[in-house]
Amino acid sequence: MSEARQDLRAVLAVMEKEGGLLRVRREVEPSIEIPSVMRGLSKLQKIPALLFENIKGFPGVRGCGALFSDKPRVLRSLGLPVPQVELNERVVRALDNPVPPRRVKEGVCKENVHLGQVDVGKMIFTTRGAAQSHHFYYQPIIFTRHPKTGKVNVGQYRVSLQQPGRVTVNLRVTQHGGQQLQAAKEMGVALPVAICIGVPLSLYVAASSQQTYGYEETGFAGALMGEPLDMVSAETVDIDACQSRPCESWIRGSRWAFGSVRPARSGDRSRKRRMT
Repeated sequence: MSEARQDLRAVLAVMEKEGGLLRVRREVEPSIEIPSVMRGLSKLQKIPALLFENIKGFPGVRGCGALFSDKPRVLRSLGLPVPQVELNERVVRALDNPVPPRRVKEGVCKENVHLGQVDVGKMIFTTRGAAQSHHFYYQPIIFTRHPKTGKVNVGQYRVSLQQPGRVTVNLRVTQHGGQQLQAAKEMGVALPVAICIGVPLSLYVAASSQQTYGYEETGFAGALMGEPLDMVSAETVDIDACQSRPCESWIRGSRWAFGSVRPARSGDRSRKRRMT
C-alpha cells in the first residue's frame, strides 16, 4: 500500500509530480492574502492545489489549500477509480466493510508537546472569510468520543480563535458532534475533544460524509485507503485521534466545560460553546 495515502506530505509530492501543485514562495499574509489567492484561483477552469511556503509571522510553517479542487486528482491520490460507476461501487464496499483503526505508541505529532495554557494563534496561522463568522478560525478535523457508548465521531467543524489560550468549536445539535455534546451534558460529564490539522485525505472525505449516528468514520477512511488508520492516544483526555505519520498539528488536552457555556456574540448566528 502506498504510504502517500496516509501521509499528507507524500500526497502533495504526488500532486506536484503530476503537475497539480502550485508552490507560492513569496511571503504572504495568512488572513488576507491566502484567502484572496484562493478566491482568485477559483475562477480558473482547473484549480491547482496550493502550497504556501513563506507565511508572514510564522517562520518555518507552511500551509496548503485547494486540495479538493480537482476531483480526479484527489481520487488518484487515494487510489480510487475515477469513473463514476466504479467509484460508487468502491465507496459502497468501503461503507459496508469498514477497516478499524490501529493504535500505535508514538507518532510525529507528539514530537513537540505543549501543555497548559497555549496561545494557539501564535503557533498555527488562522484564516477568515466564511459567511456568518467574525472570528479568525481553523477548519480542522474534530474527534469526539460519546461518553456512554465510546463511539468516536469524526467531523469537520469550524474552530474559532477567541482569545489567547481559548478556542470555540461550532458543534451544532443537528450534527453528530453536537449530539454527542448534548448526551455528555445530560450525563453531567465532559466530552473529550481532539482537533487535528493535516490528516490523510481519506479522513477529510470520511469526516465530510453523511453517515448514520454512531457510524465511526475512521473505519470508512481506512476502507477507502485499504489499510487501517494509525492512531495515537491523546496526552490529557481519553481519546485516540491523531494519525501517527501525517497529522501536522494536534490541539489536544481539552474538554468541554458545561458550566461555561456562552451565548453567541451579536452578529454571529452560530451557537458556540467555550472549550477549556
